[in-house]
Amino acid sequence: MTLRSILLPGSILLLIAGLVWGQEETVDDKQPPAVLVDPEDAWRLREMELMARIRGLELELVQERAVRMKREQEWLEFTKLLALLPEEKRPELPQFLADKAPQKGAASNGIAPENAAKEFESQRQLERAAEIKNILRAYLRAEGVRALDLLEVGLVGAGYIGPVVARQLDENGRFLSTLVADRLRLEKSRSGFTLTLVLESGYERRGGPVWPFPKEHNQGDASTDESGAATSVEEARRTGVLRIPLAGVKPGPWLQALPELFSPEDLDHKVSDGRHNSFTLRYSMNELLEKPRQGGRWRLVSLGGVVGTQWRDIHLAELALDGHVVRRIFADRGQLSLQGDNLMFALESGAQERDGERTPFLAGRYTLVLTQVDRGAWLAAGLPGLN
Repeated sequence: MTLRSILLPGSILLLIAGLVWGQEETVDDKQPPAVLVDPEDAWRLREMELMARIRGLELELVQERAVRMKREQEWLEFTKLLALLPEEKRPELPQFLADKAPQKGAASNGIAPENAAKEFESQRQLERAAEIKNILRAYLRAEGVRALDLLEVGLVGAGYIGPVVARQLDENGRFLSTLVADRLRLEKSRSGFTLTLVLESGYERRGGPVWPFPKEHNQGDASTDESGAATSVEEARRTGVLRIPLAGVKPGPWLQALPELFSPEDLDHKVSDGRHNSFTLRYSMNELLEKPRQGGRWRLVSLGGVVGTQWRDIHLAELALDGHVVRRIFADRGQLSLQGDNLMFALESGAQERDGERTPFLAGRYTLVLTQVDRGAWLAAGLPGLN
């Protein structure tokens, strides 16, 4: 056996192994190159995902807190009812309360029962005010409102909360001014899908000068200097209302979570008292509106019903002579009246829509006036409010 016969098989094996290794390297080399992602784009996408998650969690937290507050209110009302019963007829306290209950004839921690009740009520008001602040911040964020940042909201009053301090921010989140108001309340239009934040008796501070809020009807003017700034904070807070409208908002969740900030009229969900047929009323109304007027005519598109003499959930359309819609009016409530030969339709809690843009009523009210109507025909129709 020669040395060549011994080395030849090993050389062949090495050659085959080298070919296989080269093929593997070739296969690896043919793998597509990794795609490079711009770190800024990746972070922006991740930020959008996180913000969407935060909004969802904030809304869930608000809903859970609303349920908890409702249960606490029910428990408070229950304990008040128990306090009205004679002591000998009161049921025994649950075990978790009996362990902490004071002994008969003794005050708890030296606090008289009536003072303890007042302290509990004050604490409950503070907790509810803090909850309202969190709800407002969460809902504003969910509606895409970034220009208003609530800092303080005060305490709950009759249909409002206050005093209120907020910051105005620009589109980049930079500070613009400070808003201060004695009261913050909400106005809604269920029919117009709008919600308005109303800041009353306040001012805007930009740097040093203080600018009073715009005045509404029947309000006096605040004392101002030549530039329009108020001469003092006290003068600025005398009058003025700042309205911040939000269009395309369903007011239902706001009503459910923040009933303390709405008026009793806004909290009244009743649409009809059953005394009138809404279809018949709409038919009669449109017959009277059919007469063309200068520039066009009006049509009652829909009507929810009538409560007493107040029309509810109203949708009116102004039509041009060729029949196309010029504008639409939505209102939660309306009252018909005749002044001479002029028909007045006083509408509340609504909005006007032109070219697809919806704007809430100024000061929450709008009166539609039709001049030179047939007074006798309108009275004969027997419509609610026209007696």
